[in-house]
Amino acid sequence: MTQISDLVKPRLNQIPSSLIRRVNQKYSQIDGIVKLTIGEPDFNTPDHIKLAAIQSILDNRSHYAPNRGTSELLQAISDYVSRRYHLHYDPQRQLIVTNGATEAISTVINGLIGPNDVVLIPSPAFSLYETVTLQNGGTPVQIDTRDTGFKLTPALLQSYLETYAGRVKLVVLNYPNNPTGVTLSPDEIQGLASVLKQYPVAVLSDEVYSELSYDVDHQSIARLLPEQTLYVNGVSKTYAMTGWRVGYLGGPEDAISLLAKVHQANVATIGTLNMDAATEAFTNGDATRVA
Repeated sequence: MTQISDLVKPRLNQIPSSLIRRVNQKYSQIDGIVKLTIGEPDFNTPDHIKLAAIQSILDNRSHYAPNRGTSELLQAISDYVSRRYHLHYDPQRQLIVTNGATEAISTVINGLIGPNDVVLIPSPAFSLYETVTLQNGGTPVQIDTRDTGFKLTPALLQSYLETYAGRVKLVVLNYPNNPTGVTLSPDEIQGLASVLKQYPVAVLSDEVYSELSYDVDHQSIARLLPEQTLYVNGVSKTYAMTGWRVGYLGGPEDAISLLAKVHQANVATIGTLNMDAATEAFTNGDATRVA
């Protein structure tokens, strides 16, 4: 008798389940524990955001939303990143609302990476980058940053870009970093940008922890390399909305129009009421965000 598991892609057997989730499940039942496992803020979603979701339900906004997101949320995101980080994205052409930042990351890697393509990942790192790369037959290459204070330096980056010349398609930057908490100064970001602009590679900049930068003013590499950067962020950490599953992906119009096909095939769209809550967060939440 044929077993369905025999028909699943063989490479999935080589990918372990999430260590973060296994550890979280194992220790979550301990009374009084302070969990530093799954990036959960220690406060609740602010009331004005919850009330916006309730009003959305009462207004019967329970039907399919546009694939890329509601026009209200797309505009709110565009205004927010311009206000906070001086990034400029056309709301209808350069943004996609995703099922959390994780789906934004998956959309990028699923859309760009194929067999033997190399993804450079500064390590330690969130496991999703490697997992989705392997699912697509790509080669995740970990860049060990222990000797540089857990920071990717221009020299280190250039050495790996040269070592894997012609194969690197994507470079992951995750600052502030999960799990180390390390972030980069504007000068350090500028140094990486100076190297990256010399190579035909895309940058996946996961900045979901951008509001948790307390000693350094956060600067996005998307501001310096807008044509090479695919920018990922969301509401999970900033507004304690991890369970609402609202993230977003920004980038050059031509790339976003193609990646929107990956997003549409995977999730079609996220819940309308979740987007209405996120719209309230971005529009009226500056006083209640985590920072």
